[in-house]
Formats: sequence, C-alpha cells, structure tokens
Amino acid sequence: MQTGSFRNRTVFFSFGLCLGASSVGPMYAAGPFSGFDVDIVSTCRVDSAAGIYNQTLFTYNVQGDCQVSSHTPDRRGGSTFPDVVDAFNWKAVGTYDPAKYIATETISVSRPSSTTFTVPVVATITGKMICAKDPWREPNGGSCGSVVPIQQAGSLGSYDSIVSRSFYATDPVVPRSSVLSAQQRAALNQEYQKYLARFTDKPKPAVNNPLAVWPTMIAPTVNSHAFEGRLQVRGTMPAGSYKGTEAVFVEFTWVDTPGTPKFVNVFNTSLQNLLNGIAVPAYITRSQFGRWQVHAKISSPAAGPFGPNVLFYLDKLPTTSVVTPSRLQAPK
Repeated sequence: MQTGSFRNRTVFFSFGLCLGASSVGPMYAAGPFSGFDVDIVSTCRVDSAAGIYNQTLFTYNVQGDCQVSSHTPDRRGGSTFPDVVDAFNWKAVGTYDPAKYIATETISVSRPSSTTFTVPVVATITGKMICAKDPWREPNGGSCGSVVPIQQAGSLGSYDSIVSRSFYATDPVVPRSSVLSAQQRAALNQEYQKYLARFTDKPKPAVNNPLAVWPTMIAPTVNSHAFEGRLQVRGTMPAGSYKGTEAVFVEFTWVDTPGTPKFVNVFNTSLQNLLNGIAVPAYITRSQFGRWQVHAKISSPAAGPFGPNVLFYLDKLPTTSVVTPSRLQAPK
C-alpha cells in the first residue's frame, strides 16, 4: 500500500445566491446594486489531498473549508464589503476502482468549533459515478457521469441549500474533491508512480555479459509487445564450459496478477533451443494479458542462478472476420 499527500489551498468552486430575486442560481457576473438586496456567495477550498493505492482500489482523503459571505452594497454607492456569515469544514473520502471504472465520494461537512457560529451542524453528501479515468490523478478529472443521484443527509442550518449546491450545483461531471490544483495532482501522481515501481524490476540491457553464469534474455526485449501464441524467447550462451545440451528453466511471472502471490509458470527446454529461439506455448501464459517478466537459468546437470528479469507486454491476438458479399441475382 502506498500513500502520499500534499497541502496547497485551492479555491475550486463557488456558488452565489441573490436574496430577494425571483430565481435561484449561480451568480456568473455581478450587476449594479440597488436597494438593500444582499448577494450571498459560498466558496469552498481544497486544503490537502492524500492517496492510498493498492491493486484493486485507490482511496483519496481530501480536506477543505467553505465560507458563506454576504456582499452588502454601500448606501452611498461604490464598493461592497464582504461579510462572512457562516463557515464550515469538510472532509471527503473518494475511491476509484480501476477495473470497474467506478468512483465514489462521501463529503462530510461540519461547523468548526472555533468560529462564532456556535450551532453545531453536520451533513453528509454522497455520490457515485462512472469515470473512464481516475478523476483524482487525471487532468480535469477525465470524463464521468452520475449513476446514483447525489444524496444529502443532515442539515447545514440557514445556508443548507447554498452550501450543498456549492458542492453540486448541477449534475456533477467529476467528484468535487477531485478538482485539485496542478501541484496537488502532480503529488498524487508521483506517489502513484512509486507504487507502480514496486511491481517492476528496473530494466537492464539485454546484452551478452561474458561473466554471466546464466542465459541472458535477448528476446523478448525490454518493454516490447508480443501476441499470445506468437511469443518467442531467445537467450545468450552463459559463461563457462557449456555444450548446449544442458537443461534450462525459463520462468515467466505475470506482473499484473491481482493480489498475491504472483502467477508464475516455468517452461523447460534445452540451452541450444534457447540459443536458437523457441516459441512459447499459449498454456504457459494462459491468456493473462498485460505485463510479464521472464528470465532463465541452467537447471541441470549443475543448477545455476536465474538471470535478470526482462519486462514485456503480452497482448491478445486480434481477431479478424471475413465478410462474404451476397451473391447478386440477375434480373428476371
């Protein structure tokens, strides 16, 4: 499990309400003030974001705050003066399932005890949506769509509507806690890359090391792609007095195996076959596509150590269909 966090306050959404107006909606541009109308604006910020990663679920803990302000016109004309009329803290737990593309979010909103607004209020806003990409790590959160209507439990007092609509003024495109700054998103991606690095050996050049006591894999090459059923392996002659008749173990590891332990299969052949290059039967990889590692060792008559792993990608062989044109009938 890998974790990471980053603090950087970012204003990411706001919502306005004009009291006394005939409709309720966001204030896209402020107009001239008249009479004693009061503009109410709720602004929410992201203060920190942290990620926890494993193979089946990514979890994000995000914190921030909201302020509800009124802007009262100066009766003499001129500027308006902001007046904070309420304040809230919020915490969000977001999850993303990379296999099912499901994102969930639970936002808990509460009033900080240190403020002058003493009435305790707590509300919970939940949402669930389908996102083609991880909305917390991808720029702009990728593309999402709601699958469960946004729900709220509890009350935020006098400004319940405006604060809750600050989070979801319209049907959400992305989870609100995923609207992060570029720095916050970069920090999450940096920790995610560290998490991925745990599953992959550092690439090593596939060259014939004259001192190596194992066969060095030269096919497949590092980060290459191969189709199942057409995968071939080839190695170099290890250092020492070998004739080519020695037995060899070629070990394959499916890096993308869900959970632990990793799926491992061994292919037995002769050293001479490995030097010439040999096709790998499909039953070795068993249609488990994605990242694989392969290395080899002399198994007999004197067993030796395995050489370095070579990372490659196994792809599904694309299927093709032949369309036969219908036979044209001669006009009668």
